[in-house]
Amino acid sequence: MTEAQLKVMGLVADLRRVTKWGRMSAYASANGLPVTRTWDPFLAGLLESNTTDATLNKVTAKLQEFYMAQLLAGDRVVTFFEPHPDFKGRIYDLARKAVAPVSPVSKSFPSLIPEARVKSDVPGVPTFAGSVKHPDGRIALFFLSGRYVEERDKYKRDEVSAAVRDAFQDYDEFIAIKLRFKQCMDSIVVSPDCSVQIRLDLPTLTNMDYAEICAKTLLQHFHAHFSGPKGEPILGERQNLFRAIDKIYQKKGLGRVSELGFETPTDSVKVEKMRDKTSDLREELYHKAGKAGLGGLAEIVPYRLAVRFPSTVHGAMVELMLPGSFRELAKPSQRLEVAAISGCISEVDFENAVQTLLGHV
Repeated sequence: MTEAQLKVMGLVADLRRVTKWGRMSAYASANGLPVTRTWDPFLAGLLESNTTDATLNKVTAKLQEFYMAQLLAGDRVVTFFEPHPDFKGRIYDLARKAVAPVSPVSKSFPSLIPEARVKSDVPGVPTFAGSVKHPDGRIALFFLSGRYVEERDKYKRDEVSAAVRDAFQDYDEFIAIKLRFKQCMDSIVVSPDCSVQIRLDLPTLTNMDYAEICAKTLLQHFHAHFSGPKGEPILGERQNLFRAIDKIYQKKGLGRVSELGFETPTDSVKVEKMRDKTSDLREELYHKAGKAGLGGLAEIVPYRLAVRFPSTVHGAMVELMLPGSFRELAKPSQRLEVAAISGCISEVDFENAVQTLLGHV
């Protein structure tokens, strides 16, 4: 194997760990790379159709571009901080000068830790891995840690061993739970205006309590490297995203609403979802008829929203989820401090979703 071939193989191996095949396929189709059904034929196609170092280097550049986009803008839970009134310039200056301490994590960055060294080298807490500066001045600080993914498999009674059946004679189904270790690359994006985004790389985008725990842990390790002159936290207040739920829902034509949780004037709470990715719940007949049936009563009050937007790559869809709780509707200060963004092929996809969200808070 040549060095150029090994680079391609290494990038494909990294991509398999940070993104889904569907995203890779969409990017490949839009960028002149082989279009296959799975990863192995894709890698084989890359090596078979690019036999010189020159062509392999071009492939490497494309794969590297997509890898960095997924590292920064893959499926993420995101939270936003205002600039701190006392440290407006400090956080950006610290981010600009930041150098990750020497460690197995920083030595591998931007790659993940190789599989052979995962058990020994992947830290259990967020560890500063490195940084990337964007042309628009934003600086992304990356923190790597290991987290566990819970996988559940359901088995019928005749699918398990006799010993299990004998031990649980009155049971008809069994659920087996396995914890799979996953490398997660969180990022903290500092803008020139000193606003900050935290993008959490989590095994699931639906457990917001877990997301808050991970965000708190990440901030503790962030503050160990980036703080005020006396060790003060240098992030401002977290932005409240709750108001964006109703504003985006009410704005006809702004994306396609795929899920809506809402309270009705008759004191019931409902969640409606669209099965078709191209449909808009705002225009769904049952939903419209239900609203019309309220007559002169008050409007429904949304508390949870998922909305889809076209990606920059044809055929792909980006989803913005605002996972509010109906319990917030009864509070004087209704708050939501996290959102989930998924389906992005590029960093532009992610930023478009972010700007849409922040434009309605």
